[in-house]
Amino acid sequence: MYHHVFVAGTFDRLHHGHKALLRSAFEMGEKVTVGITSDKFVNEYKKKLTADSYQPSAINIALCTKRRSEVEVWLKTQGYSDRASFVYIHTPYEPATSVSRVDALVVTNQNRKTGEEINEKRKIKNLPPFHLIEVDLVPAEDTAPISSTRIRAGSIDCDGNLVMPESLRALLGKPLGKVLTGSDILASIKNHETSVIITVGDMATKTVVDFGVVPHVAIMDNAVERRVYRQSADVINSLEENGSIRADVASGPGYMSKAAINAVSKAVLLKENSIIVVNGEEDLLALPVIVHATLGSIVYYGQPGRGLVEVIISQAVKNEVQKLLQKFIH
Repeated sequence: MYHHVFVAGTFDRLHHGHKALLRSAFEMGEKVTVGITSDKFVNEYKKKLTADSYQPSAINIALCTKRRSEVEVWLKTQGYSDRASFVYIHTPYEPATSVSRVDALVVTNQNRKTGEEINEKRKIKNLPPFHLIEVDLVPAEDTAPISSTRIRAGSIDCDGNLVMPESLRALLGKPLGKVLTGSDILASIKNHETSVIITVGDMATKTVVDFGVVPHVAIMDNAVERRVYRQSADVINSLEENGSIRADVASGPGYMSKAAINAVSKAVLLKENSIIVVNGEEDLLALPVIVHATLGSIVYYGQPGRGLVEVIISQAVKNEVQKLLQKFIH
C-alpha cells in the first residue's frame, strides 16, 4: 500500500480498461491524484499523433470537463471520491516529473516506457523515482484491448462488446438461404425432421415446435421484432419439459457476446437438445450458429416481412458466413 499514487490518462468514453486502471490506483494508494489530459494536450499531442500515424481521428475526443465529470461520477459510485484529487495534464511529462510526495505511478505495458522516461527526468531533478504499478490491459470480446480509439471508431462499446459495423447491416439484410412461406414451411420441416435442426428466433422456434419437431438447438430472446412475445415463455417451458438443456446468456442488440458465441459452439456439439435464452437480442447469433453447426444441419431463422429462412449447412455456406464474421470482428 502506497501513501500517494498518481494515475493519468485521457479517459475518453470511460470504459472497462479505464476503470481497471483507476481501481488499481485506489486499491494501492491511500490517496490518489488523477491526471486528465487537457483540451490543449488533446489538440497539440493526441490529434497530431493520430494524423502522423494515420489512425482514426481524435477529433471526437470529449472536452476535458466532460471526461473529468464521467470519472468523478464513477469514483463516487465506487466510494473513492474522498481519497481523490484531480490535475489537468498539458504536456506528456508534467506534472509527473515535478511532483513531490507521490510514491507510485500506475502504468500499462503500453505506456510503461513513458513511466520509465518520467523516472529518468525525476532523477535529473533529484526527485525519487516512482514505483511503477503495471496494470494489465482489459481485453474486448475479440481479445484485443479495449481502447477509446476503438470505441470512437465504432468497433466496440465501452464494455468491450463487438459492435456491428454499418457496412455489415445491408449484407445481413439479405437471406443466407432459401426464404419459405405458406405451405413450403411445413414441407421443409417435414422433409428435414430427422436432420439436426437449429432455430434462431422466437417465431422460428415456435413454428418448428408447433409442427411437432423439437430443435436440437433453439435460440430465443422472448421477443419478435424487438417486441415482447408473450408466447415465448410457453415455448421455452415446453422445450425444457421435453429435456432441452437451458443456458442463459447476454448478447445484443447490435453485438455478439463471447458468452453467447461459446454457448452456441457448445450446444451444437451436445448430444442433448439445448435452448439458449438471450437477454438482449439473438438475431446476430445466426452467424456463429452456421459457422459451428455440423455439415448437413438445417438452420431456420426469421426474415422480417418475408418469411422463414432455411439454411442447409454446407462448407460453402460456412465459408461465406465466416467471411461475414471476419468483417464483424475486424
